[in-house]
This record gives sequence, C-alpha cells and structure tokens, in this order.
Amino acid sequence: MSSNLPRFPIVPEAEWTEAQKALIQQYRQSWRGPNVGAGGKPIGGPLDATFRSPELAGYLARVSNYLRDDTPIPKKLKEFVILLVSQHWNCEYELYIHTPFALREGLSQAVIDAVTSNRKPESMQEDEEIVYQLIQELHTTRQLSDKTFERAKQKFGERQVVDLVAAAGYYGMVSMFFAMSQVKPVKT
Repeated sequence: MSSNLPRFPIVPEAEWTEAQKALIQQYRQSWRGPNVGAGGKPIGGPLDATFRSPELAGYLARVSNYLRDDTPIPKKLKEFVILLVSQHWNCEYELYIHTPFALREGLSQAVIDAVTSNRKPESMQEDEEIVYQLIQELHTTRQLSDKTFERAKQKFGERQVVDLVAAAGYYGMVSMFFAMSQVKPVKT
C-alpha cells in the first residue's frame, strides 16, 4: 500500500547542503539542462531520491553520462537493454520514456510490443537476439552460459559485452529507485 504523498518531497533550495548544490551544478552542466531543480521544481524521477545522497548521485550521473554518450553500444541496442530491464522490474516510467527512443533508434514496434507484453519477440535481428538472450539469461538464471557469452563476445567484442551488462545493471538500479520512490509516468 502506498499513500498519495511523495516519498521524496522536493528539498527547498534554502536547505540544500554544499554537496547538493554541487550536484545540481553538475546536473545543470550536463544533458539534463540548466533548469534542473530551479524554482522549487522536482529534479525528476529517481533523482529526487538520490538527491538525499549527493555524493552517490554524482557518481551515478557520471555512469549515466557514459552510458548515454560515450559507450560504443549502438543506441538501438542500448534502448533495447533499457526496455528489457524496465520490463523485468515492471518500471512503467522507464518503459514510457524509452519506448519512443527505441523506435527512433530502429527497434521495431513488434519487438517493443513483445517486450512490453513480457513475451519473447518472434523476429529479431541477430544483434537484438544476442542482446535479448544475454539479458534474459542473466535475469532468469543469474548466470551467463559459455555459449551466450562467446556469441555476444564474437558479435560485439569484450568492451561492448561489459557495457551491455553495465547498462542492464545501471537501469536495474534506476528501476529500483523508481519503485522505491513510487514514481509513475504522467501520460499526456
């Protein structure tokens, strides 16, 4: 059971610690934009929760920035990982936000519909099928078979395999922050 009250209400700017002020500056200098946290607005999503631990949030922002802008993972596959993990965690917000990105990056509507309906997509491209197997195997067996690892390594190389698993771990954590914070999408 949950109340209608936010679990992590906005912290008034006058009450921000020095670490929180530094975090907001870090956010404002990134893709998040110059208006983050301005005028008593929420920072957004799980960031309102992680604001309570600004040092951790600063490190997570660097990971987020890397996964967003610097990883060699093709954007389509990164979005696919996000959808798979978000569905696994039943994170409506991430599914809602990332579905249009996945479409824009070339993931088919049929694949997206299958994932968001908790079904294995019937027809995937080879790279998608390998990513699907990698993430689903880790989610269901908590292990990765030699066969799946070798196939992924052969297709993507070691660095991208590591980054695919890191993206899954990061977005699993983000999904848990959404669950803890009880943040739901505002659908327009």
